[in-house]
Formats: sequence, C-alpha cells, structure tokens
Amino acid sequence: GSTAGLVVATSVFLIANKLWWTAQGTLFNEAVVSPEGGPPRAAAASHLTLLNSLSNAGKMWPVPVALAVSDAVGYRVASGTCALAGLAALPLMWRLIEQRRRSAEHQRTVEMGVEERAPLNPL
Repeated sequence: GSTAGLVVATSVFLIANKLWWTAQGTLFNEAVVSPEGGPPRAAAASHLTLLNSLSNAGKMWPVPVALAVSDAVGYRVASGTCALAGLAALPLMWRLIEQRRRSAEHQRTVEMGVEERAPLNPL
C-alpha cells in the first residue's frame, strides 16, 4: 500500500538527487577547473565544497514544507500535485538537456576546426 509507495518515491528521489549532484560536479569541473589557465585546484575544491553545502541546505527545507502541506490538504492531493508538477517539468528539462548537448557538440566541432554541416535528416 502506501508504505511501499513511500519507499519507492523516496528511493527515486535519492537516486535522482545523486544523479543531479554528479551532474553539477561534472559541469563545474568541465566549466571551471580546466587545465588551461583555470583556478588552482585548492580554490576549485573550496568552491565545490561551497556548492555542496548550498545543495545540502536546499534539500533540507522542502521536508517540513511538504509535511505541512500534506497535513493541510491530505497526502494524496499533495503527492498527486507534486507528481503532476514533476511530469509537467519533464519537457522543459529535456529541452534544456538537448540544448546543452547541441552546444557542447558545436563547441567540440569548433575546437576541432571541422566545418559545421547540416544534418542529413533534420527533425
């Protein structure tokens, strides 16, 4: 019943959270900590620690808010609303991911000195 659903929802949240943190760290590492003239490793590590602290603080406030909202409107209404909001955000996230992927591909193409060519089968 509801316990199994809560366990599944918590597990999905924890997995997504770890994936998000990994993505943040990777992006920071690629964008800031570069071997060509980037900041010293110690400064970059301090900045990454600050980002981790802010990420942890950001994960703490939703729990009391979610519990208060669940008490006010009921568990099923609150969880259903959150699920719908998450599903509504998916197309936006996919668009952003695709834009970043295209930008990274373009950057690699420019760095390699290869002319940009139109795709054979544009969608």
